[in-house]
Amino acid sequence: MHMPIAKRALSVREAAEASSLSKSQIHNLIRDGRLRAGRIGKRVIIPSQALDDLLESAAGMKVS
Repeated sequence: MHMPIAKRALSVREAAEASSLSKSQIHNLIRDGRLRAGRIGKRVIIPSQALDDLLESAAGMKVS
């Protein structure tokens, strides 16, 4: 039986879907340095932990 491997990195599209943000919002967060990401070839790769950290920090912020 094969055990599913947890994703360690996400594409911009996957990060947007997982966070309920748009792809452009994800790109803006990366550009602003608020979301850690890197490139492999032409692909932008976002570590899963970086997205988790961003979402956890946002959950602690007050929404006005």
